[in-house]
Amino acid sequence: MVKEQGCRGFEFTYGGAKHWVPDFADPRFQEAHYRLIRELGRRYDGHSEMDLLDIGSVGLWGEWHMSGTTQLDTGKPVPLPEVKLRLEIIDAWCRAFPKTSKVILIGSEEGMSQAAAKAYGWRADCLGDMGGFSKTWNHMDNFYLQQLEKTTAQNAWEKGPVAFESCWDMRKWKEAGWDIRYIFDYALRCHASYMNNKSAPIPEGTRPEIERFLRRIGYRLVLRSLEHPATAKAGGDLPLSLEWRTQAWRRPIATTG
Repeated sequence: MVKEQGCRGFEFTYGGAKHWVPDFADPRFQEAHYRLIRELGRRYDGHSEMDLLDIGSVGLWGEWHMSGTTQLDTGKPVPLPEVKLRLEIIDAWCRAFPKTSKVILIGSEEGMSQAAAKAYGWRADCLGDMGGFSKTWNHMDNFYLQQLEKTTAQNAWEKGPVAFESCWDMRKWKEAGWDIRYIFDYALRCHASYMNNKSAPIPEGTRPEIERFLRRIGYRLVLRSLEHPATAKAGGDLPLSLEWRTQAWRRPIATTG
């Protein structure tokens, strides 16, 4: 372990338990971290059984935050690496996986800001939250669309996937009385191409809405123009020039709040 080799790090509590996380700026950790990323890419980039790469390794669950952590020595939250280093880590993943579709968690502002240029998409990990954490704030109304606008990542879907993970799972949606069709339509309007329900059971009575959603999820190719000569000879060649565009199911919904 890099800790046993003298790597700096932070001891902290989270969820009532003690943990340790390395200091991402420590040269020992950087050498091991980047080597791991390179070797993963060498083995798995372009692999037929790999659908997409979730650019991670920073923060709790690799989700670019340390929310709810408390350092044992300072009582403060564990800090993320400096922005420059976070960008270097993103670049390392992109270099190691050039052939693989990639996403980054929507909470990473620096990652989202360069999504379109780097040709990767994004992932949101709490689809369906309509007030499960707070009566005055939720992911659907107060975060996703605002973050896309703030980071100018509205068109990232044109070059990379948009992956959603259910908040809790669909059973919570039904128990809370949230409008499942609205939730799914929201995801579709954000150009969703993936949906993860954490392998949880489908609530009774929701299958029609799920099937409706699955029929619309993903990308559609739309023919924008077709050009060909005015005449052609029988048995001869007919050259065609076609322009295709990807198209969403509907226009994105407007930003609120």
